[in-house]
Amino acid sequence: MRPIKYRVFLNNTFYFWGIEKGVQTWWLGPAPPCNTDMAELDRALLNSQEFIGRYDLDKKEVWEGDWVEWEDGIGEVFYNEETASFLHTWKEKEMPYSRPSKAFWSIIKVIGNNRQNPELAGEKT
Repeated sequence: MRPIKYRVFLNNTFYFWGIEKGVQTWWLGPAPPCNTDMAELDRALLNSQEFIGRYDLDKKEVWEGDWVEWEDGIGEVFYNEETASFLHTWKEKEMPYSRPSKAFWSIIKVIGNNRQNPELAGEKT
């Protein structure tokens, strides 16, 4: 079973939370500063990104919202409710996204994410 964990982007920093050993753990590592505005934290938590349970070719965790690169281009990882799975955007216009095989994740490289690297959206092929 894959770890169930999420990341939240707040004040230009990722904070991680999830379930550890079957018990909900608010923060898996440093927590946001105590002086964090609670309304701002609530908004950030609503936009949490999930770890998809896969690793790239460098053994780096792949998260929802990550930009990944492979021989055919660059794409963004996202969750699709219709297929109940994590997909990535694709360069072909007639097929805007793809449901990759397990093997695909081992040949991609995470090159950024949509929170810290929004400029990569313009490079999507």
